[in-house]
Amino acid sequence: MNIIPFSNAPQPWKKQLHPLKGAGRQEAIAFVRGLTTSFGTNIYDTLELALKDERADTLYMLTDGQPYGGKYTAPADILREISAINRLRNAKIHCIGFGVEATFLKDLAERNGGDFRLVDGAPKQDPPEKSKV
Repeated sequence: MNIIPFSNAPQPWKKQLHPLKGAGRQEAIAFVRGLTTSFGTNIYDTLELALKDERADTLYMLTDGQPYGGKYTAPADILREISAINRLRNAKIHCIGFGVEATFLKDLAERNGGDFRLVDGAPKQDPPEKSKV
C-alpha cells in the first residue's frame, strides 16, 4: 500500500508500494496521524501518479473538496483523462467525500469500477417522538 497526501501537489509517503507486514502497519498509522490539512485539492495529478504504479489495483481517494490545482481542475476533464488512463489499467477507484456531496466523485468512482461514500460529519439526530393521545 501507499498513501499519497495531496493539496497543491501529490506527496507520496513511500516511493513504491509498502507492505503492511511487520512494522509496516504501525508506520502507516503513524504517518496518517501526522497528516495536516492545507489549501488545495490536486485530484488529477494525484490519481495520475497513483495509476503509474501498475501493481496498485485499487485506489481510495478521500477528499473534502472540489478539484483545485494540478494539470486539470474541471471535473469533466478529470473524468475524461483519468478514465482514459485507467481504461487499460482497470484499477478500481473508490471515492470518499467529506462534507458536501459531489456528483463528480460519484461519477469518478462509477466510471472506474469503484464505489462512492459520503461522510457528512453531521451529528445523528433521533427521530421526533410520536405524541401519545
